[in-house]
Amino acid sequence: MDYLTSFLVGRDVSKKTTRKNPTKSQRDSVFDKQQGKCYRCKKKLMLAHTQYHHIKHVANNGRTTRNNLVALCANYHSELHKEERAKKADKKQKEKKKLPSYKSDLISPLSKIKNSKRKSLWEF
Repeated sequence: MDYLTSFLVGRDVSKKTTRKNPTKSQRDSVFDKQQGKCYRCKKKLMLAHTQYHHIKHVANNGRTTRNNLVALCANYHSELHKEERAKKADKKQKEKKKLPSYKSDLISPLSKIKNSKRKSLWEF
């Protein structure tokens, strides 16, 4: 039965799905909790133009719950995602620098041997 349903729906229905977009009641609850103000700049928000952000992203097993959402103005929501992407890129760059390069690991010991005053590579 699950196979047929999965085929008809176009996805694996045996896996639990996580709701990404908050429901109207969740949005209203978060908006009221923050007294209608942007979480970041504290300016008054218009309910229709308010954007909601997951504190712990759905991609990182975050859930769409009142406690995992904040209401933001469009400017700060966009800025927040830019900051997160920049941090992620910096982290990747740092990890890349920490990993030794396979090629350089091979070249540096050989260059030390070649630059030594030995007559042959096989001389010790």
